[in-house]
Amino acid sequence: MTDTPLPKQKRSRLFEGETPRPNSKQTKMADMSVMNDLKISISAIASSVKEIKDGQDSMKKMFESKIHKLRKDIISTIEVLKTDIDLDMAREKSRIDELMTSIQTLTTRLNFIESARQTETLDSENSNGNDQRQGNTQSGFRRPDPLNDNELTVIMKNVVYSEGENLAEKVADIINSLDLTRIAIHTLISRIETARETQDNIDVIYTELCDTIINEMDKNIPCYDSSSKTRKRYRVHKSFWNEELSNLWATMRDKEKSFLNCNGRPSVKMTKRTEFPFAQLPKLRCYERQYKQSFCDEIESITTYNSNEFWAKIKRLGPRK
Repeated sequence: MTDTPLPKQKRSRLFEGETPRPNSKQTKMADMSVMNDLKISISAIASSVKEIKDGQDSMKKMFESKIHKLRKDIISTIEVLKTDIDLDMAREKSRIDELMTSIQTLTTRLNFIESARQTETLDSENSNGNDQRQGNTQSGFRRPDPLNDNELTVIMKNVVYSEGENLAEKVADIINSLDLTRIAIHTLISRIETARETQDNIDVIYTELCDTIINEMDKNIPCYDSSSKTRKRYRVHKSFWNEELSNLWATMRDKEKSFLNCNGRPSVKMTKRTEFPFAQLPKLRCYERQYKQSFCDEIESITTYNSNEFWAKIKRLGPRK
């Protein structure tokens, strides 16, 4: 037999002080643990995003309902004011109609008086004082007695008369000597000016009311854009923050640091990864829901006549910058 040299055995790396490479099974388990961590992280992020979206939707619905109610109240108030203005306009229209009727009556009376004066002047030129009444009767025209006119009212003061003088004739002469045309025109002008000033005041009040409502809405109702910055939740200076949430926040931070510094087994790391997000989240959501519910109840039962206080409470419904 020929002596053939045996192949030299290669020394294993185990004896060289090096860690042996993991087999395929160990690599597969490590990949599965990483995938589980990713799944947990993605599910936690998805649940947080869903909660944020639900909260924003609820706030949006509540804000829209409040704005809708406010708009209905404003519209009803404007309709009531419009009804009042229509009534005032109808009242003023009736007054104008009365003025027109008065003008027509005055025109008729003035024409009657002018014709009577012209007839009296012509008769006085053609006859003496004794034949004046007879001439008027023969011409077919009879001048009305001013003392028996129910549509004419004259108030006289400090009238001087002598004893034995016929007071009825004196009063009739005074009434006949009055310039009724001038008095009627002045009376008509004053009534028309009063009606015009009243309508002008109504127009000015309505315009100022509309301007006041628009300015109040522009000044007190907040307007927000829809950029990515305004869609973020406002985390600083929460109104419902208390000592318990501060302690839970510190606990959550400690657990998060423990998870980030963990270099142990994947199962331990996965446990820490699932623990720290929920160390504070349930209590935070609980206090936030309680605060929103109390605020909604306060808005529902608000009764105030101070417009600044009302708009300040409405403004707190929307998202903050």
